[in-house]
This record gives sequence, C-alpha cells and structure tokens, in this order.
Amino acid sequence: LSSADGFSARIWKSSQRKKSNIILALDPIRKDDLDKYLTETIALLQSRICAIKFNFHVIIPLARVEITKIIQMCHSYGIQVIADIKLNDIPSTNELTLEYLIEEGFDAVIANPIIGRLEIVELTKKAHSLGGGILALVYMSHPGASQTYGMQVYDETEGPGRRKVPLYKILLRYAREASVDGIVIGATKPDIVKDVASSKPAPIFSPGIGPQGGSISEASKYGVDYFIVGRSIIQSAEPLKTLELLNDSLRKC
Repeated sequence: LSSADGFSARIWKSSQRKKSNIILALDPIRKDDLDKYLTETIALLQSRICAIKFNFHVIIPLARVEITKIIQMCHSYGIQVIADIKLNDIPSTNELTLEYLIEEGFDAVIANPIIGRLEIVELTKKAHSLGGGILALVYMSHPGASQTYGMQVYDETEGPGRRKVPLYKILLRYAREASVDGIVIGATKPDIVKDVASSKPAPIFSPGIGPQGGSISEASKYGVDYFIVGRSIIQSAEPLKTLELLNDSLRKC
C-alpha cells in the first residue's frame, strides 16, 4: 500500500485486497511470551483481516523496538495497525503521544473527542500531516457507556433556550468538524449505529461483537463499515476457521 495514501484510503485498499472488513482486536490476556504469541497469531490470520488493533495492555509490555518490528510485520502483509489508547489528555500531551505512536509505525490512533472541538480538530490535522489517521470514539460498547456517552447534556450551540441532547451527538459533531478518518461506535448500540449511519460523516468502526453481545450481521445491516472483533477469534479453538465464518456471514449480508 502506498505511503502517499491517507489512512482511510489505505485501510479501504487493504479491505479490498483481503476481501475482509474485519479488524482483529489482538488484545490477549496477560502472556509471558507476548511477542511470540502476537507474531504467530498475525501470521496465521493475516490473509483474512484488513487491520489489527492493539490496546494499552499489549502496547505497554512491549519495548519500542518490539512493537515497531511487529507493526513492520503487519505492513509486510498489507495490514493497517491501529493504536486503541482512546487518547484523552491536554493538547500538548495528545500531540506528543500521537507523534511517538506514528513514529513507531501505527497507522491510526483512537481518540476521545471529549477533549473538545478545537482539540480534536487540531489533533486530526496533526495526524494527517504525519500520514496517520484519527478514529473518534463516539460511543463505547460496554453497558456503562450509556451513563456517559448517552447522558443528556445541554447543547452549547443552541444559544438561549438551548435543549438537551445525548452527549454522543455533540462528540459526533466534533468528529465531523474535524474530518476524522472513522467513528467508533459499539455494535452493542444498534440504535446509535443506525442514527450515525443515517448521516455517515465517516466510516463506522464497531467493537463489541461476540462476547459483549454485538452481532456482526446485524451491525452490517445497520451501517457499520469495519468490524472490530477480538475474543471471538483469538479465544476460539480454531481462530482461522472462526474468522472465515465471520467473513462468510458478512458476504451474505
């Protein structure tokens, strides 16, 4: 994949080549042989995924040289790599963290637009200037997300007589204004997915499929573009077979 392409173009091209819109959430439980486990799992599944997502508990135990080597391996297979750290700090910290991650080889970073409208706009500009992408976290997949992303808040743009809206609506507006590369919404929130898909400000990336209760076929019908799947695959007795079945179910949608 050409480095001249932005992240959105790179992951789309990868999905076309691999004939898969599945992103592997490669976030195993604690392992002493983590490096070996990651490389073997990637080699096994690389032909049927378009990207891999690494969370904090995978990135933290690995030295910079190790994570860079693993990312280079992913790139050799034509796979994009996403840092799922839900970036959510002051602007200077966010930008420096983003720089480090892209230097290590990550293609995109998941960030929380709750940092503010201007802040997510500037962070996305920074990512694009470095050849990377930003995925905006608009609604998480776990049950408690309704207590925060779904809470009713006053919309500051309404002026006098302003009305209350769910917080995710405001985060979505920030993400749209920033021209982010993707919107992250849990597949466990089908009504939210449908609502966002109706305007489709950016491709929708959905975690929460499988153990958390999200259905990959239902998510596809509701407008999800990329499906983030982890435990269903990596905890399976036959990970590759499970991955093939998930891809088959998407082709039938």
